[in-house]
Amino acid sequence: FNVTPNIDDLKIHIGPPPKERQNNKPGSSKNNKIRSATWKAIDRNGDKLLFTIYYKEINEKNWKLIKKELTSPSHTWDSTSMPNGQYELKVEATDKLSNIASEAISIEKISDPFDIDNTQPVLAAIKSNPTEDSIFQISCVVTDELSPISSASYKIDSAEHWQAMFSEDGILDSHREVLLLETKKLEGEEHTITIMVTDASGNRSVARGRF
Repeated sequence: FNVTPNIDDLKIHIGPPPKERQNNKPGSSKNNKIRSATWKAIDRNGDKLLFTIYYKEINEKNWKLIKKELTSPSHTWDSTSMPNGQYELKVEATDKLSNIASEAISIEKISDPFDIDNTQPVLAAIKSNPTEDSIFQISCVVTDELSPISSASYKIDSAEHWQAMFSEDGILDSHREVLLLETKKLEGEEHTITIMVTDASGNRSVARGRF
């Protein structure tokens, strides 16, 4: 007799599935609009399974098709066309390839809610206050409505490498952060600073100021 398949461990990832990642990290500018789903599927009869996946916003009733009749327990898609919001993903599995229609069994699994955020953080005007010996205190407020800020870095003038920039409380984990920096002694009358921030969904913003 036919046994009902099982779907477990349904997870949503930013970027490709973990096993497919190489040099690109989740949240990088190259893949921050990519989402992937992975799950584990077991059929104790050894039947071949087909998977169909759908999504919807959590307040919607109707599911929208992403891809049908997948043969592997994972899928990657571009989330650019999905409006900002909170979503659920549904995976349906069927063993119809290994059974006659009257004996085939289908099951489904719904993911935990996940966020889609395609909006960049907002950097306010960069402020600078000179101190003694051509040292400057730099500050900037960054906000993000949907995702917390996860990283910040800066370059001064023609510096080749980005340097880490820290928040007022020492931890970048909130939707509003005050970024602070005290420069080393700088030669010359005018300087530029470029600040780059990234949120937890991989959206990135860059701002430049003169001081």
